[in-house]
Amino acid sequence: MTRVDYDTAQKSARAVFTDNQTGNNMEIERNNANEHIGLYADNGSKNVKLVHDSQGVNIKGHAYETQIGDTRVTNVNANLRDQTASGTLHHDDGSKTSLNSNSSNTTVTRQDGDSYSQVKAGRDGSLNAKGSIYRDADPTKEGVTMTRVDYDTAQKSARTVLTDNQTGNNMEIERNNANEHVGLYADNGSKNVKLVNNTQGLNAKGHAYETQIGDTRVTNVNANLRDQTASGTLHHDDGSKTSLNSNSSNTTVTRQDGDSYSQVKVGRDGKVGLQGRISKMADPEKEGVTVTRVDYNTAQRSAKAVITDNQTGRTVSVAPDRNGIKISTGGNGKTDATISFDRNGINIQGKGGKKINVSKIASFIKGFSR
Repeated sequence: MTRVDYDTAQKSARAVFTDNQTGNNMEIERNNANEHIGLYADNGSKNVKLVHDSQGVNIKGHAYETQIGDTRVTNVNANLRDQTASGTLHHDDGSKTSLNSNSSNTTVTRQDGDSYSQVKAGRDGSLNAKGSIYRDADPTKEGVTMTRVDYDTAQKSARTVLTDNQTGNNMEIERNNANEHVGLYADNGSKNVKLVNNTQGLNAKGHAYETQIGDTRVTNVNANLRDQTASGTLHHDDGSKTSLNSNSSNTTVTRQDGDSYSQVKVGRDGKVGLQGRISKMADPEKEGVTVTRVDYNTAQRSAKAVITDNQTGRTVSVAPDRNGIKISTGGNGKTDATISFDRNGINIQGKGGKKINVSKIASFIKGFSR
């Protein structure tokens, strides 16, 4: 008897008996809450307790690690009252089998690397199997390898992946409650084509993060047959790029070259819109002027041209508006004066903001001279 604890106020007492050879203990305790007998081994990492409390009699057990024959078993737990039991068996080949049981069901899982198989049996008689099987492709062999199988009977789903041993490209076949599809995947999935059948019917989808069409690099390619969408960007040798974007309403093609671009939009209703910008730097080493910017948009019926003096950097911009034509002059991003032509005649506006109508002044002078 290696230990005795007692407390008359708490009406508690505990006695511990220790095996002299093994060091294992038996503990007997009684207090206001319960009374129990416990057997403890390996410094308490293995134990069994018989407990009597206000809820009745219960048996609990735990083993952090133990042996069943030649098999190592870890994290063993059992509780009679809760109807729970769990533990993991570690096999010689590196795989392991886990058991987890409670008042609702019992689950047995076999894990081997990334692969696993699981069976769940419910107390209501239901049975479910699920798992994943992985296998590496063999680049030394021709043909394909079934590299992955997933299944789940509760979800009524299954998936199979076939991998080309040489290229690493995959074909995936899947069926579940929501849909069934066949997909082809290349370059770790960055290029793929899927044929999908679901509640909305049959659809084909495709995507390529980056690919080649001849000598031209193409990025962000997407297509969806059901949505009637397609998009992608072509990158040209001179650094420019052409983007295409098509949907159920219109198709837009945009050519981008630095700050300049041109765009054509064709609607499904037959309407065609053009817009763009042409940008060019002024050349201070040359005399005269340079047309440094032209903007246009046929849908907005707008256009604007900017002419820059190569030496001074001063600009003149010409742009039609809804009232007529506007001509502005300035430099360093500031407008000094604006001349506009509209139904009221010629207007001049300085950088102070005050506008003068030339026609009215001319009429005034003419009247005054009379």
